[in-house]
Amino acid sequence: MLLKMKKSIIFTMIFALIASMAGTFAFADSNDIKIIIDGEEVKSDVAPQLVSGRTLVPIRVISETLGADVTWDQKNRVVFINSSTDVSVGNSSDIQLVINGEVIKTDVPPQLIDNRTLVPIRVVSEELNADVKWDQSARTVTIVSGEESSTPTTPSDGIAVPNKEEEEFILHDDDLFIFVENFKLFETPGVKERVIEDALNEQFPDYNIRFVIWSKPVRTDELLAVGVTPDIYIGTTRTHMTQTLKKHDWHMDMTDLIAEYDIDMDAFNQGAVEMIKSRSDGLIYGVPWFINEFVMYYNKKHLDAFEEEYPKNGMTYDELYEWLPDITGQAGVLTLKGITQHPDHYLDFNQLGLYPFEPGDKEELTKHEIRDSVNITTDEWLYLVENMYRFLTLPGNNYNAADDFFRRGNYTLGINTIDVLPLHLMETDFIKSGDIHWYEQWSELLDIGIASVPVLSEENNWIYQPNMYSMSVTKQSDKKEQSMEVIKWMASEEGQLQISRNGLKAVLETDEVVNQFGADIPSYAKIDGLAEAVYWGENAHVQNYENTEWPSSGFPLWHVFRLHVLQNGSGPETALQNAERDIYEHYSWDD
Repeated sequence: MLLKMKKSIIFTMIFALIASMAGTFAFADSNDIKIIIDGEEVKSDVAPQLVSGRTLVPIRVISETLGADVTWDQKNRVVFINSSTDVSVGNSSDIQLVINGEVIKTDVPPQLIDNRTLVPIRVVSEELNADVKWDQSARTVTIVSGEESSTPTTPSDGIAVPNKEEEEFILHDDDLFIFVENFKLFETPGVKERVIEDALNEQFPDYNIRFVIWSKPVRTDELLAVGVTPDIYIGTTRTHMTQTLKKHDWHMDMTDLIAEYDIDMDAFNQGAVEMIKSRSDGLIYGVPWFINEFVMYYNKKHLDAFEEEYPKNGMTYDELYEWLPDITGQAGVLTLKGITQHPDHYLDFNQLGLYPFEPGDKEELTKHEIRDSVNITTDEWLYLVENMYRFLTLPGNNYNAADDFFRRGNYTLGINTIDVLPLHLMETDFIKSGDIHWYEQWSELLDIGIASVPVLSEENNWIYQPNMYSMSVTKQSDKKEQSMEVIKWMASEEGQLQISRNGLKAVLETDEVVNQFGADIPSYAKIDGLAEAVYWGENAHVQNYENTEWPSSGFPLWHVFRLHVLQNGSGPETALQNAERDIYEHYSWDD
């Protein structure tokens, strides 16, 4: 019975692979896919369902095909798999699932659809000890149950990448492998397809594009372990161009390719272009894609309670400082703080474009030479720290966490990135199903408005440096032509419009691209002036980066505020001095 039960559960994994590896709309032609379990072809006339980003399959058909012991308790709405029906499950409005005598909790409960009980495959997959392989070219899923499995083999035309998720992942010779690192929004099922992957597949029907997000299911170290390099690497330019691209020797100078494919770098957001140059050793290691922009959120409920007007784009920090006491304190029975602004982000993406190193006389530097060039005790750095420090000294405006604006509702203003907006507007397609109840609670605290990040002066419209993602062709890729065609489209007005319509700031700011910001997200229409706020001003340009080197291990500017101001109680000048000393003496500078 246990073998039959495992085989039944294994069958449910098939459709998970179909959903993740064969494309978003694979269910429409699922009968074209061959399924082999322990050497025998299995057929079903019942298609799975996609519910809240999870694949559900009909358990009754599976049991009839493979003989699993499945019982449906209609009265109590419980599915029993290899379990006695006298197992206590408690009370719930959802259909409940019992496997091997244990009640299994799921983020998406079993569903009753057209008088059939459908079960989410991920719940039962953890019970398996099976090898599962998906052959893209043959459209075949091959399953070997735990009792019959042996050491997995790699197909002759591809490479298997073992991973911590224990999901089968095979790269074939004809795959164009795009690997995205450090963008959590794309980790939510269905988001990457909606924002970009479906559009790429439509634009390039003859390319076998594998658009993979870090840990879904493979990680960088797992690729390295089997000698796999992406064709296109996408990551946070500020950090991951050095921490991943250069560290693993995937980088190459794209200057000639950019010219050959007629990509006009002058047409892009120049703050984004300068960010790429600052990490490219005097060359060009990538093309900008989009910016996860910082904006100033405000809670209209709180401002209405204080009988205050809403903030405008281009407000200066001086104006904000003068205004803050009026929107801090008691508002009826509520005690409200003024603004939460993450001090690390404020310095990392600082609006003067300051770089924490002094230029040297060469581009390639050792770690010790980088250490010796650290300089964060200039008047400009002191000006930045003093500007934020004064806000932290205002009564009732102490800093705790940037997310407190959303999750605790006790701040009137909060500076954060634009990618969190659809979550807090309850756009459920962007929210992991297990987190929806949290956002439902938090959303009750908010009536969101948005303005641009405050600026340092009326004469300077620089907002934060771009929190951007760039696209790099790797030197190891044997598909550079295909890669550049894809990058050219993603950087084109059509590709940038696709990004902007889905709520991310484009780097190509034509009138149509700007005006269509968030057009594919219904709730964005409720926020007045949203596009103007996101695209207001100019992203700060990184300054004096020539003949410097950003360390692959990053740079710990967090020492200034989080360690020396907030924890040790230091003033601005002392915090900078101590942070510079700490970074020089204790940070890892060994080659």
